[in-house]
Amino acid sequence: MAIGLENECYPKSEIDAENFVNRINDFGIVGPEELCLYYGSIIGEFFGGGLAIDVFKWKIIKSDGSVLADGEGGFQTFSHTFSEVGEFEIQLTIRRGVEEVYSGTKKIIINKSADLVIQSSYLLCEDGKATLTLLNPSTTNINSYKIKWFDSSGKLVGTGNSIQVNTPDKYKVEFFTVNEVGLEVCPFSINTFVYKPRDFQLSITNPQVCEGVQSTVVSAGNSVFGKWYYQKEGTSDTIFLGEGSKREIVGRDLAGPG
Repeated sequence: MAIGLENECYPKSEIDAENFVNRINDFGIVGPEELCLYYGSIIGEFFGGGLAIDVFKWKIIKSDGSVLADGEGGFQTFSHTFSEVGEFEIQLTIRRGVEEVYSGTKKIIINKSADLVIQSSYLLCEDGKATLTLLNPSTTNINSYKIKWFDSSGKLVGTGNSIQVNTPDKYKVEFFTVNEVGLEVCPFSINTFVYKPRDFQLSITNPQVCEGVQSTVVSAGNSVFGKWYYQKEGTSDTIFLGEGSKREIVGRDLAGPG
């Protein structure tokens, strides 16, 4: 009796052999052409092809020729968090054993972010509505942005820069611009929440304190979280104190007697 084992890693026909060779020799830098620095940074991810056993040497080069980032090893995929605008060159060489089997480059442009004004959450107003706005209305070429708003069920609820809603929910907005050849540029998505306002009462431990180190505590209750401000009587300025469900205020934190 003869016992044999067929190794599935090897091609069984001429066509299979050709496909196998094409697959293991399929090299090239695959990744975005442009990205935008939403909220100060953006991750760029690049794929080099080849096999996981190959040795990949990656470099990201700035416009002045200096090296922004590099890495060498079994990294078919290479990621970097960009935090500055400009044009960068992605360089890749691939070595299989002692033989260099690929060397190539790719350009990527990092753009500044659009002027986002969307908030993380909104409250329904007295009329039961809230207006959600994505971009500063004075944004240059604002009409070039393609915008879609969705509710938590995935239903499309708007396509403009601003929408008005009357239902508490989690909303997602997806947006991008289009370049001269019709490709999407800088696609991004943001979530925001709309809540019904709740009634609450403020309490204060001591309505009068002496200027200096004496303190008082103001509270909205443990279940209410928000931003605290104060306004001195006779002025129109509101001064930010902090966030939370309560706040300890020392006399010296305020703008003098009043």
